[in-house]
Amino acid sequence: MTQPYKLEYAMSQREIAEKMFLNAKTVMHIEKRAMEKFKILLEERGINLSDLLESK
Repeated sequence: MTQPYKLEYAMSQREIAEKMFLNAKTVMHIEKRAMEKFKILLEERGINLSDLLESK
């Protein structure tokens, strides 16, 4: 069984920007690009959203 997601590790884009001395828009852009790459990788491997959300 996987561990539940711990919310104490969650940070807003603004908080990340402050910690990394970046503009909040830069963090938003980085996150958007990372999500696009992640979606492409999942598609290449034939993985869809239901595969990720399926409980085992």
